[in-house]
Amino acid sequence: MHFTTTFLRGLGVVLPIGLTLYLVVWSVRMAESLMKPLALWMMPSAADYVPGSGLVLGIVFVYLTGLLVQLFVVEWLVRLGQRILERTPLVKSIYSALDDFVSYVSRRPSETASRVVNVELAEGLSLVGFITDLDPVALRAPGDPDDRVAVYLPMSYQLGGYTVLLPRDRLRPLDLGVEDAMRRVLTAGVGGRSGN
Repeated sequence: MHFTTTFLRGLGVVLPIGLTLYLVVWSVRMAESLMKPLALWMMPSAADYVPGSGLVLGIVFVYLTGLLVQLFVVEWLVRLGQRILERTPLVKSIYSALDDFVSYVSRRPSETASRVVNVELAEGLSLVGFITDLDPVALRAPGDPDDRVAVYLPMSYQLGGYTVLLPRDRLRPLDLGVEDAMRRVLTAGVGGRSGN
């Protein structure tokens, strides 16, 4: 019993660190392998290639793309390409999901971004949710009250959840950051540190 408990405690420390390091190394190697042919093409000879050049080139490429997208003509071309992808069967499902995810991760947090709330479902029963839209006009059906806000209710231990429209009086703000609250919800409260 002592061995199992100690082993699981050690696994709880080693596994998250090991997986994080593995994913970082894998991402760096993937970026390097994708950009290495371009780096070799730009160099006078293959002997001039320095390991890591592909990664640096990838970072520069992404940064320059960010600068170019600010130009009107380039922005228009990007929007045109996005519209084509969004209308192509099968591709649109993959593109939309990836675009939504990247947009969520890359946007800067602000006061109007997701807020952590306690959602009262019934007396004595509540869930932790995240306000995603304070005025979800496009999601309201005709006749819905104007006081409804969009709240995301994630499920524990999986990437899934529900977006529901709820009246403001059913929501109580929580003094938790979005990342901390999401970690606690996704681990069913197991990942939360007591006293925080």
